Amino acid sequence: MSLYDKAVVQALRRYEEAYFDATEPKVLEGLREQGLYFPPRTMTHDESLAWATTEYALCEEGRIVESFLAGVGGNLPHLRAPLSAYAIMAHLPQHAYDPVDETGEDTGYCTVCGAEDGEEIDFTSTNYFRMTRGCCVTSEPSELAFFLSRHNVEKYSAPGPTDIALFAEIVAVIGKCKGGEKPGDLVKKIRKIRGVEMTNEEGRAFLNLLGHAGILQAPGHPGLIYAYENLATVPMLSTGLADMEWSYPVDYWRGQYGVNRDAMERWFGGYPAIISACGGVA
Repeated sequence: MSLYDKAVVQALRRYEEAYFDATEPKVLEGLREQGLYFPPRTMTHDESLAWATTEYALCEEGRIVESFLAGVGGNLPHLRAPLSAYAIMAHLPQHAYDPVDETGEDTGYCTVCGAEDGEEIDFTSTNYFRMTRGCCVTSEPSELAFFLSRHNVEKYSAPGPTDIALFAEIVAVIGKCKGGEKPGDLVKKIRKIRGVEMTNEEGRAFLNLLGHAGILQAPGHPGLIYAYENLATVPMLSTGLADMEWSYPVDYWRGQYGVNRDAMERWFGGYPAIISACGGVA
């Protein structure tokens, strides 16, 4: 489980138990006391995209990586989350709101990014998933912007040797996966590593994040750091309810694909211990 302060955990749990309704007095009080309440805002599609573009430009890739490693070692999803948003933003095209799909039907949301136009956005809920999952759920610009904006203003401690060593161990475990093993099998292995205290949901989100970053991918299904996909409409491999939490492209990953060394070099080239853990993986 994430190592947040008990008061933070309690406030988040009450919010979840209230079915994400922040208007209940005790729930709202707890969220505000812990700095977890963010008023809803009505934003147009273009406003959200402009905000995301601004926040992305303010980010420093090295700090995104530092935050991720600190989040791995500290079991803090919100510190890992910016890497997901940053990877998705890398190739998100500048575009106008376009709700018309290839059949000519008005879908009611942008076919490029999944966002509605002029919708009220519950940023307290967005923050809840940032804090409890640590990975983007959609590719909507408002979510990407929020994740990156919090990263740009919040402080965190630089990753230490134990943080780096823990992620290196995770990478080594991925590299030893056997052909045919699925993401769910990998979550179980990672959760058994000493020092990893992720819940099953956090573990799934963690692998989704690694997929967005291009670390876990499959032939023909690259990470979003290489090519943009609308997470709301991209074809998925899984069909059962148990697989609904998998994101693209990790849904297509299997053990024989291991870790993508090119992405590892990009993100963690400055951390020899992590790169060494890749072994001979291509």
